[in-house]
Amino acid sequence: QPVHIFVRRGTYTEIVYVRSNKPFITLEGEDRNGTVIQYDNNNNFNGQVSGNFRAMFGEDAPDFTLQNITLHNTTPHGGSQAEAFRGNNQRILLNRVNLSSFQDTLLLTGKGFVTNSYIEGDVDFTWSLGGTAFFQYTELKALNPAYYAQVRNPQGVHGFIFVNCVLSRAPTVPDASSYLARIDPTVFPYSEVVYINTAMDAHINPIGWLLNNADCSMGSNLHFAEYHSTDLNGNPIDVSQRLACSTQLTDQEAAELSDPNNVLGWVPNTVNASPGSVAAGDSITVNWSAPAGHSADDYVGLYAVGAPDDQYLTFQYTGDATTGTLNFTAPSDPGVYEFRYFAADGTRLARSNRVYVQ
Repeated sequence: QPVHIFVRRGTYTEIVYVRSNKPFITLEGEDRNGTVIQYDNNNNFNGQVSGNFRAMFGEDAPDFTLQNITLHNTTPHGGSQAEAFRGNNQRILLNRVNLSSFQDTLLLTGKGFVTNSYIEGDVDFTWSLGGTAFFQYTELKALNPAYYAQVRNPQGVHGFIFVNCVLSRAPTVPDASSYLARIDPTVFPYSEVVYINTAMDAHINPIGWLLNNADCSMGSNLHFAEYHSTDLNGNPIDVSQRLACSTQLTDQEAAELSDPNNVLGWVPNTVNASPGSVAAGDSITVNWSAPAGHSADDYVGLYAVGAPDDQYLTFQYTGDATTGTLNFTAPSDPGVYEFRYFAADGTRLARSNRVYVQ
């Protein structure tokens, strides 16, 4: 039976662990920035990479959703590997989540869908032990010169795919000091990391990718790739100096990997809106996701949130893709609004963050 756990606004200093026999749990915070779970667990205290011992939040069950919350591993800089979240099973959804640590912030060993989230760190701060992940509309911030990803996927298994994301940096991070990913191909020869329509600040080194203890003669099985990478202003960046064994995707390749069903074999229902605060008449962009094969008559509705009842205002159909965006106009009346994803039969499947019209 699905279980929904609602966590009130506040700071909770503790380690959380979800056992493998507890599937279909949704853990949702009352306030994304104001509901914080924190602890300084790390490899120096509880080192064993095969388990959840060093993670602040460890999750072994399938069909787990973490939503609208902040996880902060408070281990200081240089304090060893310190995951804020480790997910070890299938169909893990991270939606509107903030993850903060320095080294190894996010570890996925199963299959994960990460959307409209924020992840910060420095050393391998997204990484994988055989896991596959699809990231969309997520900001990844380097707190120091950084390696954004280290993905150790086996042959024939997708690694990490980033679509419509932003790679940002703290003000003290120098230009050309960070890498999109790194791997030692003498040990992990099949790493896949792909960035599609992703904006990057100038801290990304022109070579882009780093091979440890090897050169491209050992990189024939790697899949380090990009498509339409831009600077933070949307201008195409110069990729002429990229690592020789990295590639630029074709339009067809990018389209295939931009579909999370092709990457994960699974797509959850989500809906999110930005910006979160607008003036009347402004444009609101809504992004959504839905399983392959859903009805083209599924729709996203706009609601005014308030007592005694929420008020329906308008809707738009999604079409039959697995992800998409819709543009709505902010209502003329100030207030709190929300977008809701409905199946064609009227069943509500997902709710967005709240949008405040001034």
